[in-house]
Amino acid sequence: MLPQLTNIPSRRVRLALALALMFPVVMQTARAGTPDWKRYLVLPLDSAEARQVRIWVPVAHRNPCAVTIAIMNRQGDTLRHFVTALMRRGYYNFYWDKKDDSGRFVSPG
Repeated sequence: MLPQLTNIPSRRVRLALALALMFPVVMQTARAGTPDWKRYLVLPLDSAEARQVRIWVPVAHRNPCAVTIAIMNRQGDTLRHFVTALMRRGYYNFYWDKKDDSGRFVSPG
């Protein structure tokens, strides 16, 4: 179960890149207020070679929304925190070196 994704506040989007070492990841967030956000979650198969994380932030209004991007394992534990920031609509690419926040390599899964 992914933490903090069940109650998305209005005009805010919580985005978590789930499942460490599961790339390429294309995970989309729902517009704020959309109750069926789970349909945007794509959980790919494990890929030990891929390192690029591509994210689409679909915001319907002009104002940026609050986005948190993190790599998580299957248990929902945060392994690597990329950013918590206000982001505008668009694609964002992040590079993950397969290390956790402490600088240690993480195991698959």
